[in-house]
Amino acid sequence: MTSGEAGAHALVLLSGGIDSAVVAALASRNGFDVRALHVSYRQAAAAAERRAAMAVAAALNVPLDVVEYDGRPGFGAGEIRGRNSFLIHAAVLELAAPRGVIMLGIHTGTDFPDCEPDFVEATRAVLALTTAGAVDLVAPLALLTKGDVVRVARDLAIDVAATHSCEAADVPCGDCQSCRDRTAILAEADARA
Repeated sequence: MTSGEAGAHALVLLSGGIDSAVVAALASRNGFDVRALHVSYRQAAAAAERRAAMAVAAALNVPLDVVEYDGRPGFGAGEIRGRNSFLIHAAVLELAAPRGVIMLGIHTGTDFPDCEPDFVEATRAVLALTTAGAVDLVAPLALLTKGDVVRVARDLAIDVAATHSCEAADVPCGDCQSCRDRTAILAEADARA
């Protein structure tokens, strides 16, 4: 991630997970004028994600806005088709500055098509077209693995325990893909420490 121009506005999509916490910390350290946005869309772990986003934003001293989408009856665990597109376009509507960058905490090594560099580039093109170049998208972790992201989190002294990764419940279920990945990655990081 390059340093922000003096006063460059960045809106970080802050889910409350490790990845978005790292992006918010990096944006702050790189000179951006940072705000965070947490979008609640009736996901299974909505309450825990909101609490985690609030804790991360407070720890980083980053203002946090929360938006609630009350459309569909709710989502369970697993992939939510088009989720990152939805979140990015919700952020466009919430970006208070006339120009700015939206920051997204995705990384490589997932099976989700909206976590790929091609997705980021295609979305950047759509944003350039639909906002006349006023809004850009940055995904500073897109080429890192989850293990790399955890190492960066620890280097930045992010309280990983304050984050929430379970996609199935407000209390980590230990069984969903996100819980299993988090347990394995944190164990691997501890073994290397």
